[in-house]
Amino acid sequence: MRAATDPRCAVDEIGEAAIGLFMALDAGAAVLDLIEGSDDVRVVAANPVMAARFGESGTLRGRLGSEFYPAAYLADVVRRARETIAAGVPMSYEVVREMPQGRVVYAASIVPLGPSRFVTYGRDISERVEATRRLEQLETLADIGSWQWNLHDQTMQWSPGYRRILGLTADETPTMERVLELVHPDDRDRVRGRVEVTGSGREEPRNVTYRIVRPDGVERVVEGRGETVSDEQGQPLRMFGTIQDVTDSHGADEDRRRLQRALQRQKQALELNDNVVQGLAAAWLAFDLGQIDEGVGLVQRTTRDAQSLVNALLHEAAEDEPLAPGDLARRAPANVEHPEPG
Repeated sequence: MRAATDPRCAVDEIGEAAIGLFMALDAGAAVLDLIEGSDDVRVVAANPVMAARFGESGTLRGRLGSEFYPAAYLADVVRRARETIAAGVPMSYEVVREMPQGRVVYAASIVPLGPSRFVTYGRDISERVEATRRLEQLETLADIGSWQWNLHDQTMQWSPGYRRILGLTADETPTMERVLELVHPDDRDRVRGRVEVTGSGREEPRNVTYRIVRPDGVERVVEGRGETVSDEQGQPLRMFGTIQDVTDSHGADEDRRRLQRALQRQKQALELNDNVVQGLAAAWLAFDLGQIDEGVGLVQRTTRDAQSLVNALLHEAAEDEPLAPGDLARRAPANVEHPEPG
């Protein structure tokens, strides 16, 4: 019996632990040998998940790959194994397989162990792939994109919908600075401040509407929302959120607001006309009756009311389009008849 300090004892224990881990993996795993002079493999060891993948209830040990692998799949595994062994480095890839249980997507890896031996293992990611596909469909239908930002290492992830809305290519590296570059210059400081506040976790998340200028020069209006995930001490760890193109609805809302303001100004203009006409008519009547002080008072009051209404009209007009120097300059002389002297 070996002593506990014997290095061979530690090796044996590690080997036993490795075998236990290998058999308990929830991913299919197998150790395979390439058969020299053949496009086939022999199974050295396989865990239960790998056996079940091919509808086998027993062990695959000692069996040829051609006994249970479809020919096209076996050829693909042999080709990848040879490339991996020649390079001396592991290979990871995704592959679609038509299995007895249906179409399955695997995230697979091959690790070389020697001149002809390798380990292959793969995890069924069909549900994740399908969920991602559905998310992309929903984002397209709703014109929404999503993003994630790791505040520790500053890495970001953009969904296909996010790239589409911002006009970004699939190979562009996601960064927050790149996002802010696309924000309209007049809105950039406001958006940057909202990102900083949300990222600090100091405030509850809320929507922010702003303009972007895509790389092709097209300007769009978007609505964004971000939330922060913090650790137990309250330190922000990462942010995630969505962005939606609201250009069309924003334009319709703005048109409705402008129509309402136009109707309001029309009402005020009618009110101005009525007040001025009635006020001046009353003033002329007072003058005709010799009530000079009352007539002067009516003129003064009518002038003040008219000035107040005009100021309100100018203020609301400036909300639609700011007044520029010279906009209020007369285009023609005032149409006023002065009484003849004497």
